[in-house]
Amino acid sequence: MNRMERKLRREIVVDFLSQPQEIDSEIEYEKRRLEELKQTPCVQSVRYDGMPRNKSGHSDPTALYVEKICEQEDKIQQLILRRVEVRQSVSDAIKSVKDLRNRTILEAHFLENKSNDTIMEMLDYTEMSVIRKRYLQGLDAVVLPMDEALPDELAELMAAG
Repeated sequence: MNRMERKLRREIVVDFLSQPQEIDSEIEYEKRRLEELKQTPCVQSVRYDGMPRNKSGHSDPTALYVEKICEQEDKIQQLILRRVEVRQSVSDAIKSVKDLRNRTILEAHFLENKSNDTIMEMLDYTEMSVIRKRYLQGLDAVVLPMDEALPDELAELMAAG
């Protein structure tokens, strides 16, 4: 594998391994939206003739309010279930790395969201370059679930890039 192919493969691996962090961010965003929704007062909107407005098919604004909250909670629950599946597949991919130190660095980075400085202290390294070298070695050693499709994807990326 030449240098360009290795770089493209590493990008694909990082994208795959970063999925739990992306889902965590999405969950936090949706939780903030839920809190904002809960803070919004539920008021009945009326027309000039005193009759309730009925834009959404609900005559009761409280029912609409509760429905929106339930939908948001369901969305968060679905994201949490997806996060469990994604974390398991990422964990399995990281476990394919044979070198324990490289695997530990990848787990700390992608599953525990630790910074390189924290990882350096945790593993008692004195130079950041060692962490970076082991990180790259770990990325090269990861076996992705879709590795058989990688040559086609690499070809597409190289043609586009």
